[in-house]
Amino acid sequence: MARAEEARAGYGTAGDHWGVAASSLVRAQGAVHAGEVSTVATMTAEILRHSEVIGYDVFVVPAMLLEAWVAERRNEPGAAEDAYRRALELAGRIGFADHVSFALVRLGSNALARGDTRQAEELCRRALAMAEAASTSRLAAHARVQLARVLEAAGDADTAETLYGSVVEWSQTPRPRQVRELLFVVLAGSPGAAALRGLARLAAARGDDDAADDLQARAAAMAERDRASPD
Repeated sequence: MARAEEARAGYGTAGDHWGVAASSLVRAQGAVHAGEVSTVATMTAEILRHSEVIGYDVFVVPAMLLEAWVAERRNEPGAAEDAYRRALELAGRIGFADHVSFALVRLGSNALARGDTRQAEELCRRALAMAEAASTSRLAAHARVQLARVLEAAGDADTAETLYGSVVEWSQTPRPRQVRELLFVVLAGSPGAAALRGLARLAAARGDDDAADDLQARAAAMAERDRASPD
């Protein structure tokens, strides 16, 4: 993060709007990783301001996702949903299928939090279809986890377990991350760890506490394995 801050200062001195926006995005990801909400908010505003000067929408979409993250941490669900919808619209317009999929998943998560399982399922299925069509396996895994959560909440434990299991299987082999995936890893964490936690909940619901404890331990280990370092 120190290097990103140095780069931001250097680009700012040079009047390089693209450079300031790019380094602010890196700095924001580091701040998400550290849970520094106010820093993420400040960097998001910088990304948007400098991107607007040069008309560069490539940085605007992730900035909107960061804006939604900040709103969620501040318990502002309406603002978060608005940011996700704006990100969805712009990402679709410029052909960022991975960002479209992520925004749909997060909107599905918000719908589930409101108790609207029907809309949540529809959004998550759209996210999964988009990720699969774009061959973005990490986003597809993320969508499967959220779809499984929705089905778990709706009482379809068998299908949820199958989906969680498919993500665990996918996660067994660590994959190199594309640069564009780093933001999703920082914002959403490890799909494999989330799937293992889902399986642990299902095991606990069946009364199998030993299996649930084992799955939770595996989830913690996988989360540590997949922990992203934006630096």
